[in-house]
Amino acid sequence: MKKTSVINYQDAMRTAFDEQLSGMLVGYDLSVDEMTSMVGVENEYLLVTADGSLATEEVRDAVLNGCRDIQTSRELGRSQMEIITCPVDVCSGYRGLYDELYMAENVLRSVAQRLGCTLVRIGSYPGASGDILYTQHDDKYRRILEAFDDVLPKTGTTNIGDVGLNDNTTWLMGGCQATQLNIRVRSGDNAVYLLNRAIELSPSFIALSANSPFVNCRPTGYKDIRYVLWEMAYDMSGTMKSTFGVRRRTGIPNNYHENMDAYLDDVRNQPFMICDPDHAFSHQMKMYWRIARLKPCGKNFASSLLEIRCIPIQPTLLEDIAIHMLVYGLLSAYTRKHARRTGFLPINLVNENIYRACKGGLDAKLYCYSDGRIVEADAKEIVSSHIEMAVEEWNQKSKETADLVQSLKGRLSSIANTPADKQLRKYNATISKGDSRSEAARILLMSNVVSSCYRNDSEV
Repeated sequence: MKKTSVINYQDAMRTAFDEQLSGMLVGYDLSVDEMTSMVGVENEYLLVTADGSLATEEVRDAVLNGCRDIQTSRELGRSQMEIITCPVDVCSGYRGLYDELYMAENVLRSVAQRLGCTLVRIGSYPGASGDILYTQHDDKYRRILEAFDDVLPKTGTTNIGDVGLNDNTTWLMGGCQATQLNIRVRSGDNAVYLLNRAIELSPSFIALSANSPFVNCRPTGYKDIRYVLWEMAYDMSGTMKSTFGVRRRTGIPNNYHENMDAYLDDVRNQPFMICDPDHAFSHQMKMYWRIARLKPCGKNFASSLLEIRCIPIQPTLLEDIAIHMLVYGLLSAYTRKHARRTGFLPINLVNENIYRACKGGLDAKLYCYSDGRIVEADAKEIVSSHIEMAVEEWNQKSKETADLVQSLKGRLSSIANTPADKQLRKYNATISKGDSRSEAARILLMSNVVSSCYRNDSEV
């Protein structure tokens, strides 16, 4: 694909996008103002062999083909896969969602085990960057990557935190895994409010869940490198900015969205990287890689899914659920009228907070409001207040779920205790024994294999 071909089909794709969107806005109703209790989770995993090598694409595809009773999909990396739960009502607590996700994960794990492989829960692949290969399937992922490779400038040496690489970074996302929460929301006004609030709160979620400190067998100097990799790999600045008039399709928007029309304009104005007019709208929504986004639920926007995309997969399933129940409880609390009066932190400070949270995790200093003034505070202090707010919300619905969210305070000890902090301590201990960086990375990888056992609630 040539660079000019990407530029040449923009008008045709945008026209098709507008036509398909107009059909989806039929029946659009702003009168219903509700955040529902229906949620779902998408989890991404690495597939590895018994010795810790990344599985081949053929084996990965065989595992997915053997999972007939659950919804799965291929991901960008050849050794990467995803499971998608059915919608679950969490009105009375987390157990239904936990059971649904456990069932799906266990099916995937069992099929992988029969083929001599295991699943790994880790935010970023800690081994050699050259091990990560992106899919050879002629589907959306390969076509998207080829389009980006053609239009983005080749930078030569790239510094990812403290680690230097000699290649492009687009393919490194094939080693990064997330756990994504989808919340069904109704009404454009409410959905956009919740989207904006999720964007503002995302630094807290990143600081608490950090689980991606390594690239190419080395610490990057970041507690969670995934957001930085997204920005580096798919930044549309430089010559692309003058061509397309946008900064990037990842991260956060330049401003909070005023309404649904403004949100859809932001989606529409991103460059179209695939020439497929029959599916212009669906392609553009799937490639809207913001830290949080709204997706239509069904055939129109009367009901949407608010997708929270900033959380790396956690070491255990119960930890995934605990983080998601924190997110849900906090957003639910903010839908109350008194909480709505709380103003949004300026978007430029949210962007700064995200980078600080990625860099320092719970040891970071973040901007926040205090008595109507913007101040800097310890991330632990801010996250603690968010946990308390979510716990108070859950106490009205499910004491068990409130206790699960409360258990996340165990990560706020004087020595930060996120998954990333644990990884770094284990890595340093291995290196201090004289083992190589590659062996330390392999040990980290294999210490995060998926267990078939339920975890005790105290282990969050």
